Amino acid sequence: MGQQGRAVLLIWGRADITVPFKTHEQVQTAIPQVQFHPIDEAGHIPNYERPEVVNPLLIDFFRQG
Repeated sequence: MGQQGRAVLLIWGRADITVPFKTHEQVQTAIPQVQFHPIDEAGHIPNYERPEVVNPLLIDFFRQG
């Protein structure tokens, strides 16, 4: 994993119980170039639960590309 060197954005709700938050460590290890953003007060769908936090992150990520 992570061998293509492509930019990767990882947005994860700290209160996610579907895919537990602690799993992010494994993803970060597998994809070293990942840009990781933990989102407070959000669960499995942080883009829906906290759009005021997530949307600016998405915009910035896509502008970098």
